[in-house]
Parts: sequence; structure tokens; C-alpha cells
Amino acid sequence: MDIQKFRECKTILFDFGGMLDSDGDHWLDRFYQLYEQVGLDLSPSAIKRAFYHADTLCYGDSRLVFSGLRPLMKHYIHLQFEALNLEESGKEKEMADIFCNRSEPFLCRNAFLLNRIRHL
Repeated sequence: MDIQKFRECKTILFDFGGMLDSDGDHWLDRFYQLYEQVGLDLSPSAIKRAFYHADTLCYGDSRLVFSGLRPLMKHYIHLQFEALNLEESGKEKEMADIFCNRSEPFLCRNAFLLNRIRHL
């Protein structure tokens, strides 16, 4: 890769959902695993429907812009549970904790790397 080409760039956009918070794992795939991990036996189609429902609602909610990973994930999972008609707040918290605990080391690593290349 020719780094010189990037010197003229003013901005590079990174997709958060899988790029900065993991090594390329799409959030939907992670959620299939999360539901199974916490013992909720749901069809992949139901999980996918709830996932994209929560996505749509979160994209339209400007209050979430500066919320941080844990509050965002707590809200995101709550929206999924509402769409699935699940009332298991303990499972919501467990899923949010598992998701964030896995994401946070990647975010720290990638923040360090982005900080290093920002001045190139």
C-alpha cells in the first residue's frame, strides 16, 4: 500500500460495527452467538428481524451519538428484546456485558493504532 496516497486525505471513515470493535465480526453474527450463549433459543430469522429493528431505531435516535458503548449496547439489546417480546432484564444485562467485554480490548487496541497513524 502506498502511504503517500493517504497523506492527501482529509478524512477516513471506519465502520464501527465489526471493524473497530472486533477483527471483522459482523454484529448480527455476534448476536446469533450471544442469544445462544445466554440460553435463549430463538430462530435466526427472529434474531435477524429484532437486530435490524433495533438498528433502525438506533440510527434514528440522535441521543445515542455520544452515549458510549455500554449504554448504547444496553439500549440496543433492550430494543431487540422488545421486538422479540422478551422480558428478561437479567439476560439483557448479561448479553450487554458479554458483548462489551469482548469489544473493549479491540477498541483500546484500535484507538492506540488510530492515534499512531493520525499524524502520518
